[in-house]
Amino acid sequence: MIRTALLLCAGLLAALCFACAPGGPGPTIHSKLADCPTGQPFANRVYDLAVTTPLFNAVQYANCDAVNGCPSPVPQRGNQSAYAGVIKAAFDLAPVFFQNQLCSLDTIYIVTDPNLQGTNPTVWGMRERARSLKKHVAISSKILSDPNIQGPTAKWPSPYAYWETQLLFSLLGQPVSGLQYASTDVRESTAVLDILAHEMGHIIWWDQDVVSKTYGGYFFYNFSWRNAFPPVTRRFHDFAVQDDHNAPVGPDLKKIRNDLRGNDPNTVSDLLKIYDRQSVAGTVYSEWPSLFATVSPDEDFVETFKMWVLTYDDANMPTMTGLTSSQVQIPTVAQPIDMIQHFQNNAVLTNKRGWIVNRLTWQY
Repeated sequence: MIRTALLLCAGLLAALCFACAPGGPGPTIHSKLADCPTGQPFANRVYDLAVTTPLFNAVQYANCDAVNGCPSPVPQRGNQSAYAGVIKAAFDLAPVFFQNQLCSLDTIYIVTDPNLQGTNPTVWGMRERARSLKKHVAISSKILSDPNIQGPTAKWPSPYAYWETQLLFSLLGQPVSGLQYASTDVRESTAVLDILAHEMGHIIWWDQDVVSKTYGGYFFYNFSWRNAFPPVTRRFHDFAVQDDHNAPVGPDLKKIRNDLRGNDPNTVSDLLKIYDRQSVAGTVYSEWPSLFATVSPDEDFVETFKMWVLTYDDANMPTMTGLTSSQVQIPTVAQPIDMIQHFQNNAVLTNKRGWIVNRLTWQY
């Protein structure tokens, strides 16, 4: 992974923002890209990450302002990747506004070397400070070679649901019986698009200077964060590292981890406050696209953006079919939570999506 607010109550902010940040799915898209309109064809940008001496280290390099003196070498292309077709298939599935974002990438690295895999995150996105803001996304071959990602398999009929469940368990630091994603989407490309959209979201956070922009008088972080000051985003946001300087509305990842560690009887209630539409004692919760979003304002933006990419659909483009099935099963709760309906109907999430659609720059 890459990397004075208004103190308004969440309920008031949600009500005010209907006028300032209309949700809507954005402009109608009438065409898709067969390939990137300029530069290399997209599949020709997919390379194995080269083994260098010393080894490339994404965390170190992301914090360097110049190549000279940086403890990590620059990322370098190795062989053309055997997974180029898999990555291109995800590109073909993407809506055109995201295809254009993907076309801004210099390289999509596939990390195949065990030593590089051992010293780098399994996925990461980067906007280089040391070399003219070149943009890259990297994915470990361990992910792409997983039969459950390549799926469907008997145990995991949906690669997307498998990926989201493994991500959830990684966030929590343990598997949780009865807690998992489910979906009828059987496409490998959806799972890969999920990964690309998240990592690209981190790049866009920096590239479009999201933290300093307002729409209708609101910063993005005004929606679900009780910030005394604008968030300061890490140059490289390590996986699941909580932002202790910004308080989210309601329980967050740290609270759920502590719940599980202490067998807290409120665990299910806290999960429902994140994943389900409900109001408790006059406070509106459940304004998150995922548990991951509660980590920090930038992860909130990234996960909201990701869901917009995954669920975008257009009746005028029958070949572009977005994600239409995503449920979260919570232990002891009879009915799984429909995350598509949640994303499309929750008032705060609608306004977050509207902020992203209307304030930032997209090429349709």
